[in-house]
Amino acid sequence: MVSYLIVALVASILLYSIVGWSERRAATQPHGYFQAGRNIGSTELSGTYIATSLALANAIFYFLWLGHTAGLVGLWIQLAWCLGFVVLWYFLPKMLVESGKDTLHGYLGSRFGTTTALLAAIVSFLGIGMNFGYEVIVGSTLAFSAWPESVGAVAVVATVVTLLIIVYCAVGGFVAVIRTDTFQWIFGSLALVVALVIIRSKIADTPGGLGAFYEANKSHFSLFSKTGILALGGAVALLSNIAFSLPWQVCDVTSWQKVSACDPKFLGQLRIGVLLTGLYLFFIPGLITLLLGIYLRHFDPAGRSLLGSLVNATKDSPLFTIFILFGFLAAMISTADTFLIGATQTLVLDLLKRRRVRSHSTNYLAVDASHVRLAKLSLLPVAATFSLFAWLYWSAHEYNSDGLFTIVYIVYSMQLSLTWVVIFSLFSQRSAFPSLAGLLSIGMGVSANIIAYYFFSVDAMPIACVLASFSGFAIGYFASSKGLEERNG
Repeated sequence: MVSYLIVALVASILLYSIVGWSERRAATQPHGYFQAGRNIGSTELSGTYIATSLALANAIFYFLWLGHTAGLVGLWIQLAWCLGFVVLWYFLPKMLVESGKDTLHGYLGSRFGTTTALLAAIVSFLGIGMNFGYEVIVGSTLAFSAWPESVGAVAVVATVVTLLIIVYCAVGGFVAVIRTDTFQWIFGSLALVVALVIIRSKIADTPGGLGAFYEANKSHFSLFSKTGILALGGAVALLSNIAFSLPWQVCDVTSWQKVSACDPKFLGQLRIGVLLTGLYLFFIPGLITLLLGIYLRHFDPAGRSLLGSLVNATKDSPLFTIFILFGFLAAMISTADTFLIGATQTLVLDLLKRRRVRSHSTNYLAVDASHVRLAKLSLLPVAATFSLFAWLYWSAHEYNSDGLFTIVYIVYSMQLSLTWVVIFSLFSQRSAFPSLAGLLSIGMGVSANIIAYYFFSVDAMPIACVLASFSGFAIGYFASSKGLEERNG
């Protein structure tokens, strides 16, 4: 297994380095580095959304766990995520126009003021930065398939993957991310399908075959299993997953960055592509990965290391095992690179570049070569900081992957604090909102996360965040309106 993983790593390094290098000229232009030249169409947009959603930690690891513990009930969570692309379809025309003029946080600043923009940028930077660290560390537990329980091996894989991402992002910018995604979502999808075929055939060859396995795990194949809902964490956990899935594609800064790379003249095709993306993701990673998690109950009833169990279950077929490892690495890299380049863009264009300058052109951000240089220089320190954070969080949970999984609610709930300021900005025709509404909405959302984490349950964080954020917006909006009426009176 050691040699299999090494081959998969070397193949990944060679392929993605070549792709990044091929885009080096386009990335020398500021708009190429930050917006991929703003000329991508529906195929590339769908590919990058699928690649990011087909994450090794946030999707494959998560849905293996859901399938193993709860079964097909997990499809309701994936359905909510896919419906989030319907929300994106609705808001895409306005997002397409505004993302050409400014960053997400700059756009919010034009509606709520610079203080709200700064707070939103801090929240996004921390949220997607931690998501990068989580994706790399959890994904690197693939090393357990070769070196069981060796945290040192995980550190080596995480370091290699991080350096690879830094190199091709520095060389090719967001153009390289888009181009590598084109390959990565295909490899990741095929790896899951190949793994499912192999593992299902192995169960079929055992005494009793698939019939005996289905009978022993009948509740896991039900979409309405009470046992499955309880395994998810109950109704609160299910509602929380729905709460963050539906608005995610419009409040996530990396989604805004993807839209920013699109050519506005392809609007109709882009909207169709977004809907097809949601449909595709319902099956991959949704249905396929949930089934894999259920089938792994045959090989590892305890679910100690599901990624490792999945790879080990295919080790009798060396070429397929290498391909599966290669596909899983593609799934990890395709998501981690988006988070990293999104975090560095937020740092450079929203936190360090404090004076807002909206582009005179409707097609490009107001950036120059100095921003590109600073963004490249920030890749390594940002990656190292958030990888270290995820590692320390993991070590605090005694290197238990399930313990590290709780960070998902933290990183997603951070960005969910922006839900209502983004939605109201996009939905309303108003050119400006009270600054207090934006500050209270984001501030109360973040506060609800902290309270839920320390006093209730991480499962409750997303829904607590969304509700508190809405309350904050309403309080700030009506308090400001009342104060304005009193002053006018």
